[in-house]
Amino acid sequence: MRTSAGASSASRGYPRRRRCKRRAARGLLVSRAVPHRIVTLPGDGIGPEIMAPALELLRTLGEFEFEEHAFGGASIDAHGVALTGETLEACRRADAVLLAA
Repeated sequence: MRTSAGASSASRGYPRRRRCKRRAARGLLVSRAVPHRIVTLPGDGIGPEIMAPALELLRTLGEFEFEEHAFGGASIDAHGVALTGETLEACRRADAVLLAA
């Protein structure tokens, strides 16, 4: 069955698209009222070195709240295990996890 060129997607049987609540401003996404929470796990070795520029980039893209936790060798040195229960729980509560390994 053909529909007219001006028919909406809903009238053609497709589900209606929802508009994104974020608005583009100069090509960047404007963050929501509450900053996104990101747990950072720099680890050891090159991890901390690459975490710094990654965080710098994220700060230019929007508002984020960062919470750093020890992971891998750094966590073994400090706590005796590579992934503590506290770190795992923080990762579960966060909006995202940034692992620099």
